[in-house]
Amino acid sequence: MELFNLWKDESYVKERERMVRLLEAKMDLIGDMPAHPVGLPATKLAEMYIPGAQIAHRAAQNNM
Repeated sequence: MELFNLWKDESYVKERERMVRLLEAKMDLIGDMPAHPVGLPATKLAEMYIPGAQIAHRAAQNNM
């Protein structure tokens, strides 16, 4: 999905949700801190997504 920037493509809603949950599970397993609110539906994450945004910078601003 990321290779072709299909994050906001509505035909990938189920896959996007699955991928976010897999990411969160892996981050929890390895003790990583996510740059997104954990447990938020992927549709809400898609609304927040801005191509090329400084995710780490925004996460720091939001204490995430």
